[in-house]
Amino acid sequence: MIVLLLTHSADHFTVDRVAEALSRQGARPFRLDTDRFPQKVRLSTHINGAGLCHLVEDCGQSIAVDEVRAVWMRKIWTPQLGENLKPQFREACVRESLATLEGFLDGLGAAHWVDSLPKIRQAGNKLYQLRVAKSVGLRIPRTLVTNDPNQVRAFFRELEGAVVAKLLTVLSTSMEGSGPFVYLKLGQPKSPKRLA
Repeated sequence: MIVLLLTHSADHFTVDRVAEALSRQGARPFRLDTDRFPQKVRLSTHINGAGLCHLVEDCGQSIAVDEVRAVWMRKIWTPQLGENLKPQFREACVRESLATLEGFLDGLGAAHWVDSLPKIRQAGNKLYQLRVAKSVGLRIPRTLVTNDPNQVRAFFRELEGAVVAKLLTVLSTSMEGSGPFVYLKLGQPKSPKRLA
């Protein structure tokens, strides 16, 4: 049984442990570093009278989609494209690469997914997370999502500086802490305040 592990080339600790556990259970893990497509990973889809055949090849190993029984969707990352690619084509090449990858993954519908791409995307939506938390009765802090600096200043003043800023997406692909970070300088609140 093949289990496809979707990740990226800078991901080592977690995906390696999952691959080891799968091997101990008798499964064959196949790691697909999504950022290495289209430069290093080869995907092919053949459509003919007999149906569809999806193939993936990486590091000298290849598998057919119909061999995959399960998919662990850890990360899908932006493709790494060649340095010699002209800037005016880069965005289109990224879009085409992601569309090709998603088309390939769509062919894995018969496999058991942990978790499916639409569910992962939905779960990664921070505002969706907050709406669900609120709808099931969890207390959530007062929240502002905006690109309006006046709204930010007013929110900061209203809460007397007792705020935390977070990005809606990730900046780093590495687990080594060497990626970019956004540093935040907060003011000190004048007095303790409940944020709920």
